[in-house]
Amino acid sequence: MSKKTNGSGVNGSDNQGSKQPQEKIIRFPTSAEREKSRRNEKAKAEKQRGVESRIKSSYAPKVKINGNSANDVPFINLEKISPFVRFLIVAFLVVHLPVHLLLSAGEKNQAFFALGFVPGYFTGTFENAPWYAPIGIVSHIFIHGGWMHLIFNSVMAMAMGILFEREFGTRSAAIFFFACGIFGAAAYFALNPFSTAPVIGASGSVSGFFAAAIMIMAERGQMGKMGERGPWPILGFWLAFMLLTGFLSGEDMAWQAHVGGFVSGAGLYYLLRRGIIKF
Repeated sequence: MSKKTNGSGVNGSDNQGSKQPQEKIIRFPTSAEREKSRRNEKAKAEKQRGVESRIKSSYAPKVKINGNSANDVPFINLEKISPFVRFLIVAFLVVHLPVHLLLSAGEKNQAFFALGFVPGYFTGTFENAPWYAPIGIVSHIFIHGGWMHLIFNSVMAMAMGILFEREFGTRSAAIFFFACGIFGAAAYFALNPFSTAPVIGASGSVSGFFAAAIMIMAERGQMGKMGERGPWPILGFWLAFMLLTGFLSGEDMAWQAHVGGFVSGAGLYYLLRRGIIKF
């Protein structure tokens, strides 16, 4: 009997009634099919990675600085400290270290009177005021009474000063800082014109930075419910807190300089932001 091959390549018989076991056929994909399968697998893997990346980024903290988004910004990173604030920290240390490590108690007191702001020098309280007395209007910012005084003002200068400098630039930050310090000294002078105690420390300038920081964060919507009415309620609360603290502290703290720096900082920021003044 002759045999023929059916369409599947299986030997069979033309007798349809007979049943014979058929062999299994293993079919290998062509190279085109294998390439297509690889592309599909690659596309699925890339899509999965994209989904995982979006999920992770939704939980990553983001900080917006001058319109740029930056992730995982450390609290203190020397590379992130702006130029003027870096200058301030170095200047504070350059003045503080020799005064508090090299001078005796009497010499340290003389340094306070030499570099501090003494209202009595300008109102005739002292018979012979030193010729360099006017320098104290600025130099008092760089000398501090102790290590805690220095550390507190340095930390506040970094936290608030960097924010201001990134917003307005180095030149504006420098002018703003010294202006608030001078206004702080002026406020102390207005309320204590015959005082013989030297005013020292950058608290007036730092208070100005603090007022500006409150206004910047309120504008950015970073104050939460506290900032729904703008920065003014917060500024008013902090001003009242400083006044109360000043009255309770007695004469040991030059709270007038703090208040003067804070109020001038809020006023200067308002004028600067609206373009009324430029520096």
